[in-house]
Amino acid sequence: MQITNCHTHIFTNKIVPDNFLIWPLQMLANIFTQDSSANFLLASTRKFKDVHYLLYKYITFAKTGSKASQEEVFNHLQKFYPEGTKFVVLSMDMEFMKAGSVKMKFEEQLNELADLKKKYKDIIHPFVFAHPERSGITDLVKKYIEVHNFSGIKLYPPLGYFPFDDRLNGVYEFVEKNNIPLISHCTRGGVFYKGKITN
Repeated sequence: MQITNCHTHIFTNKIVPDNFLIWPLQMLANIFTQDSSANFLLASTRKFKDVHYLLYKYITFAKTGSKASQEEVFNHLQKFYPEGTKFVVLSMDMEFMKAGSVKMKFEEQLNELADLKKKYKDIIHPFVFAHPERSGITDLVKKYIEVHNFSGIKLYPPLGYFPFDDRLNGVYEFVEKNNIPLISHCTRGGVFYKGKITN
């Protein structure tokens, strides 16, 4: 039986903005990312299920994201699945969410994924993130699908845009014309735009 995980992320902390977490969680994540005392903290909060879950989630997120490359995260992810499992890997563009600066630019993230696609071939199926504020987004999407064999497009409107933004029209025309998969974040959870909403 073929298993395909159709929604994974393997980005590192390098693409996460400086102010992604509210300061108490950011402080805890920084302290406990490399520190074995995280186990003590988690053990001491077990009876407070909501607090325990939140701490566990963000400490794990920070630890995994602290790996040196997306390939290291990908290899770690593979350990939880049977050999031969395929992965749809969704890139993220957080540069416009008004949460501070990032250490790795978006195209660097995409280029790493392009290298992984060459190396792992049919095991990995990267999707290129489409944010309407990114200059030349239609050309960028076309480049990574046509030249670098990305498999589809990822939208994440809670990062500060509407899915009907006119700047995405070229992306939608390309998708429709070429029958390209498009996936959109549409649940209440996840990460959100931190700037002021004006309309």
